[in-house]
Amino acid sequence: MDGLESFSTMYFKTPFSLAVLVLFCPSMLGAQTDLSHRQNEVTVRVVNLAGDPVTGATVQIDMLDPVFRFGSAITVDQLTPGHANYSAQAIEALQRNFNSTTFGNYMKWGPFESRPVADSQEMVQRALALRAFNSDVGLRLRGHATLWGASYQVPNDFQNMTDRAQMRTRLLDHIRDYHTAFKDTGVVTFDLYNEPFHETELIIDRLIDDPDNITQHAAEVAPWFNRAKEADPNAILYINDYNIIDFWQEDDEDVVAYKNLVDAIRDAGGQVDGIGLQAHIGRMLSREQVTRRLDLLSAPMAPTTNYPDGLPGLEIEITELDINTEFWTAATPTDQATVTANIMDAAFAHPAVVGITMWGMRDSTHWRDNAILYDDSDPDNWVVKPSGQAWLDRVKGTWWTDVAGSTGTSGEYSGTVFKGQHRITVTINGNTTQLVRTLNADETIQLQVDDTPVDTSASFLSNLSVRAPLAVGETLKLGFVVAGGEKEVLARVGGPVLGEFGLSYVPDPALEIRAGEVVKGFNRTWVADDIQAIASSLGAYPFTVGSDDAALIVAVNGPHTSEITGDAAGIVLGEVYDVSPGSSGPQLVNVSALHQTGSGDNVLTAGFYVGGSGKIRLLIRGVGPELTAAYNLPGMLVDPRIRLFQADGTFLQENDDWDAGLASTFDELGAFSLTAGSKDAAMVVLLDAGQGYTVQVVGADGETGKAIVEVYQMD
Repeated sequence: MDGLESFSTMYFKTPFSLAVLVLFCPSMLGAQTDLSHRQNEVTVRVVNLAGDPVTGATVQIDMLDPVFRFGSAITVDQLTPGHANYSAQAIEALQRNFNSTTFGNYMKWGPFESRPVADSQEMVQRALALRAFNSDVGLRLRGHATLWGASYQVPNDFQNMTDRAQMRTRLLDHIRDYHTAFKDTGVVTFDLYNEPFHETELIIDRLIDDPDNITQHAAEVAPWFNRAKEADPNAILYINDYNIIDFWQEDDEDVVAYKNLVDAIRDAGGQVDGIGLQAHIGRMLSREQVTRRLDLLSAPMAPTTNYPDGLPGLEIEITELDINTEFWTAATPTDQATVTANIMDAAFAHPAVVGITMWGMRDSTHWRDNAILYDDSDPDNWVVKPSGQAWLDRVKGTWWTDVAGSTGTSGEYSGTVFKGQHRITVTINGNTTQLVRTLNADETIQLQVDDTPVDTSASFLSNLSVRAPLAVGETLKLGFVVAGGEKEVLARVGGPVLGEFGLSYVPDPALEIRAGEVVKGFNRTWVADDIQAIASSLGAYPFTVGSDDAALIVAVNGPHTSEITGDAAGIVLGEVYDVSPGSSGPQLVNVSALHQTGSGDNVLTAGFYVGGSGKIRLLIRGVGPELTAAYNLPGMLVDPRIRLFQADGTFLQENDDWDAGLASTFDELGAFSLTAGSKDAAMVVLLDAGQGYTVQVVGADGETGKAIVEVYQMD
């Protein structure tokens, strides 16, 4: 059923019994599943510059983009800057959780012909420029739909035609123009014929004498597919309809009828490539029921006169998954999660299925106000629904590659990965080598590395800065540790200075430096003294002398906290600088910040600069759950993810859930321990000195809460 942006009346052409709606088959969520067709074995062979095997190298294989399509529909106005419905949060969520999208109405017949082709192509490129699962891989886009008989999608001139020859010419010209327009744009898969059983009145019913005659129907439709192939030979063309995978009767009548229509179109010479199943679910379905229907639909075409050997079965996609609570009114959140899981499990386990697309990810933009993923009734705090958690647990959990280990004496490490594009990272003696590779078959990959130990003796941390929104009564805390003796640090908080960048700032922030309960310094309105010259020598942005920004210099040794408050809400920039940075003597060895994190401008972001030369090895952590479990702190982020960037925005590395092998590293650095298996994040990185970096802490599933971001110098 279509109409993500607007909705025409739904009707059921096939009668059904209400008694069927109470049918329930036990969920097979716990069943063992053979996913070998989705996976392959990869061996990474590591050799040094002399070609000898390297023992003890760490090999990390991280998935960037699965081959399987995990998509969500979205309205184009959410992607359009300047539009009233533009949503940076929706774009962020789309890129975090999916590798594909589908436009609701934008690419359908009527809308397509209502605007210049260049506008359609530009919007396609806007979508394809987004990143799949926040990787470097571009998002995919399903073309939806070339032909659909809904009254508000069929152009008026066609509706007014009565001559069949004229109508056929008009249809074929549209198909040619449509697929010519989208050829070579990056869109590959298209729903060419949408709802052949349910929107028939305006197109197919007017073109043939007997709409119930499958032979006539197929003969009329086959040239549509062939005309599209003429315009774009690389297009993958689907037929697409609803009430198929969730057909109400257990006799599978409409499932068989749908398969028969597809086979008849193919027998008539139509180049159908795939079968689409909209899956607007209106009852409980077991995994077994879904699998049975996928088997029926994916079966080879039986031999015919035209094809004595028959034809192979076709690929299948779940194209518009959601829960029809307007009809299934008794569906509880648990019911919705269960049926979502059953459909996903059956589809992913079935070798014919190549993708699943949910029909909109959040309630407020969903055509029935009931999306799979998010309840966004609070626009500032999207909540993952139980059905959405079922999606995330699979897509970013059990079906996601995240494997690591060490090479043995042969220099090899082997792991099982899900098919798709991956980043392979090999680290030995502080040297890191990376390779991005599409892994779709069993394969052995050789990587040559420099295993000479890295010298980190000439590098050092020199500062930390955190920009964050500050509410009245709230405190932004920056922690820092000086080891090796006493030294001076410059602490600053920018409020009014941020007005120069057009930000809404805290007008008169206060800054206090503490060592435990001891106050080491306080400032509210700074005066120049020697601070301006010192700040300038450290590369700090200049404050206006006498402004209501705050700054002070204190001598410290050991752990301290910079605490920032304000009498009015706004943005603040907290900073701590080593006044005399260097690779010897007392050093700034640990910096951290505790604050709320969300999305967009509200993401907890810490910047730091690595001085000196050569390399530096750092431990970076994003901690939330541990602070709740061990210290009973409320409101902490339940599943932090850390993402590291160069100062110019280049993405470097990320971590979601920390590896237990880092526990000894925490002990060595004096970092508080994390509970094994917690959803806190941590990673060790080797970075170039002489550069600035930023690290973000975000909710892995878009949630909000407080978190600590920490940076520790290791060597």
